[in-house]
Formats: sequence, C-alpha cells, structure tokens
Amino acid sequence: MEARSKMRYRPVPKRIFFLMNVIFLMTLVLIPLPPRAEAAYVRNHPITLVQPDGETISCFVTGDEFWRRVHDARGFTILQNQVTGLYVYATEADNQVVPSDYRVGWYDPKP
Repeated sequence: MEARSKMRYRPVPKRIFFLMNVIFLMTLVLIPLPPRAEAAYVRNHPITLVQPDGETISCFVTGDEFWRRVHDARGFTILQNQVTGLYVYATEADNQVVPSDYRVGWYDPKP
C-alpha cells in the first residue's frame, strides 16, 4: 500500500488576507441599495361610493396607504356603518371618530 503523503497547507499571507477583506468590504459598500419606497400622498382624489340600495355618492379621498380619510366636497368625514352597510357622516364620541345616524346625501351635516 502506498503511504498517503501528508499535504501541507501554507498559511495565507497577512497582506493577501487583508486585501481580500478590503475588497469584500468595498464590494458591500459600493453595491447600490434599492431606494426606500415612499407612499404617494393623495389629496382630494375623487371617488364614487355606492350605497347598499344602489345610490351613488360622489366624494373625495385624502391620505396614503397608512392613513386615509373619505370626505365630501365640504370636508365632512364619511364612514361606513358596519351594522347597516350605509355610508354616513362621522361624529365624535369619547375622542374617537364613529359613524353617526346621518346618511350621506340625505342630511346636511352642518347644523
């Protein structure tokens, strides 16, 4: 049987090791990162809502993908009542915006 010759490994010189690290780090620094995605803010974008009975409401939306507000031409906020499905004007209760009983298009929200 042949005797296995022992392979001897030569250590990588410090200079080459340093250059490899520098090239690796420079590659990381110089790789362009994708730009951060920003939301497009929309102000008074016209939309049409449809009531459950088929009535259409012309209104506007203001905001971005994280926060938006649906409102009429005079700036009154419109919400959908989760119980009835109707679009109604908003009111404030306990420092929160909640749906009122005033259906959009049927009542004047300004007293």
